[in-house]
Amino acid sequence: MMSEGIRKEMTLPSHENNSSIESQADLDRILDEGERGESILISRNGRIVARIDPVAKAESAVDPEQVKQAAASIRALRERTQPVSLEEILSARDEGRL
Repeated sequence: MMSEGIRKEMTLPSHENNSSIESQADLDRILDEGERGESILISRNGRIVARIDPVAKAESAVDPEQVKQAAASIRALRERTQPVSLEEILSARDEGRL
């Protein structure tokens, strides 16, 4: 019972029959397959209970241009503002507290 786009279905043993070391090995194997771009259905007692999909590279990658823009924005903000003392920071934090 595989859906379109799903490459693999895994059945994990119940926790009663599975040591924590085996559970970690199962998780490691699932994560490895996800990193290779495979979608995985997880079933327990013959019933699908979860689906693990890989994160698209475009979603997980850092855009260097966005990093440059963010750094430039921070530098511009620092140029427009005066230095703030620790006392001023704590005072602002505590403002309005009882």
